[in-house]
Amino acid sequence: MSQKRKKRQNKQGPKASQNPMELQQTEKYKRFDPAARNLLWGDLVLLAACQMLLSAGIIGEGLANGVSLVGAVLLCAALYIQFGPKNRGPKTPRL
Repeated sequence: MSQKRKKRQNKQGPKASQNPMELQQTEKYKRFDPAARNLLWGDLVLLAACQMLLSAGIIGEGLANGVSLVGAVLLCAALYIQFGPKNRGPKTPRL
């Protein structure tokens, strides 16, 4: 059992040979954009609610198709935010 604990404690962290600036840059690019993440969660909830209402017979197929179309637009927007051009300008307004 003590060998398992040692294995768990010896997880590989950042390499000592990399300088801190390189580590910050690589971590910066690996992060998921919060706006894209929120759009994807909202899209998932919207589509799940739509499917539940459709299967219960509360909404019709035409409305469900319209909501699915809105979900597809939200998905495309989230993908553009996450993987689109990175130099979109500053996130805070200039005074």
